[in-house]
Amino acid sequence: MANRPHRARDLFQEMARRRRSDHWLNTHWWILTLGEWIGLVLALGAIVSLLCILLIRRHTLEYHLEHTFAVSDPEFLGSALAMSDPVPIEGNAIEVLQNGDEYFPAMLDAIRAAKKTVNFEAYIVYSDEIGRAFCEALSERARADLEVRVLLDGVGSSWSLNNSDVQMMKRAGCKFTYYHPTHSLRVDRTNRRSHRRVLVVDGRIAFTGGVGFAKRWGGHAQDKEHWRDVQLRVRGPLVAKLQSAFQQHWAKTSGEELSGADQFPGLTAAGNLKAQIVSSHSFSIAPVPLVQAVAFAAASRRIWITNAYCTPTPDQVELLTKAARRGVDVRIMVPGENNDHR
Repeated sequence: MANRPHRARDLFQEMARRRRSDHWLNTHWWILTLGEWIGLVLALGAIVSLLCILLIRRHTLEYHLEHTFAVSDPEFLGSALAMSDPVPIEGNAIEVLQNGDEYFPAMLDAIRAAKKTVNFEAYIVYSDEIGRAFCEALSERARADLEVRVLLDGVGSSWSLNNSDVQMMKRAGCKFTYYHPTHSLRVDRTNRRSHRRVLVVDGRIAFTGGVGFAKRWGGHAQDKEHWRDVQLRVRGPLVAKLQSAFQQHWAKTSGEELSGADQFPGLTAAGNLKAQIVSSHSFSIAPVPLVQAVAFAAASRRIWITNAYCTPTPDQVELLTKAARRGVDVRIMVPGENNDHR
């Protein structure tokens, strides 16, 4: 009988221990389940995003074109105009700047010499000696009370450019924004990127091409660590068209429309070249491949292509093949196995 109180106490202690154990298991079971639910939701979100990227395709057209006129014939200009909105403009001077040793100094000099406005759009800017040189040059012009606008792609530059460099430009007075930033909840915009590279200074001189703003684009392609690329330096009436191309994305991301003589000054002839700017828009039937197709069909002497991301459609391959068969000098220069190795 003397052991009964001890047995009762032991029984109550065991019951209390089990209740604590059950409470611990139940609590941690809910925590584990919550974690699993969070993981499942994230996984489903990733799958939906991937499906949006893979399933939302740009509309494409089949090109059934024959060589019935040459590039120099009036018919070519008429066909190109019918497929693209911008009209070719006369009176331009266009210089080809090859590799970083040529185009980076030219672009930085133009920024530093700016008197009123600087508009800069790029896909990728790194926080290295090249990228920071541009951030500092843009900041210096903003501190001098110029209107400086910087538009960078939300994927290309958001991971490569340090926030400290972004804040430096903002503190200096630069108007800064990302094109379709990665923190947006708009899944349909995930693969809608801006690959435009445009620099317009005072509305009078412009640069465009394929360059990325990092030290790997520096040098003169002397080794695999220095990549080759080209930029065009443009003077003349065509600069206004490049300014308009910048304005399209700037208005879309910031809501600000650019106007006035500081942005669009009266431009006189600077050379004797006739040229046009053809801009494509995300997820649309873009005019660029259409104009290319007409040019491939019209070529009579040469077609030289250099592109880090050369992915011609079957119709474009057929047009290039037909051009080669009729005696056109067709040359295509692409990177090696990896497009990041020039």
